[in-house]
Amino acid sequence: LRAHELILDIVDGYLEAMSWSEIQDSRYVMNLLSRVKRDQEDVSSISLVRPDGLSTLSNTTPDTGIDVRNREYFLAARKDPGLHLSAPSMGPASGKVGFSLSRRLRGQGFRGVAVVSVTPEYFRQYYAGLREDPEDTIALVRADGVVLARQPAADTAFRCPPTSRFFDAIL
Repeated sequence: LRAHELILDIVDGYLEAMSWSEIQDSRYVMNLLSRVKRDQEDVSSISLVRPDGLSTLSNTTPDTGIDVRNREYFLAARKDPGLHLSAPSMGPASGKVGFSLSRRLRGQGFRGVAVVSVTPEYFRQYYAGLREDPEDTIALVRADGVVLARQPAADTAFRCPPTSRFFDAIL
């Protein structure tokens, strides 16, 4: 997930001195998002969200017009400028399940959010090659127990209880 944080650094560094009108009108910003995403098999999209949460642009769409004010990553960025790892959810534009790494854009006040959306399928395929036994389970788990990706895949969202033997073993 460090590579995803570096993507946020690259995008945020470029946008630091730009206003939202410059960002939205810039062909270079769209090209930058597309180039950075192109070599990342596990990334489904890289998006920028305006401070009002009502409009986003991504590596694929100049202005989605999607309201993301209620999305976990947007709410987290409003409260804290740090890196946030969201629980898996259905993407508002793609309609696919994924999780996101996001961070508030640098600058004065709340300037919006940069978001890297990650596909759990990439991790499931990678983990499939690591399983030695069909009974083995491999998972990418957030610190609060939310499972981000799992092999074998689970039909529903899963959270490891903090009182489980799993948490005792890893902590």
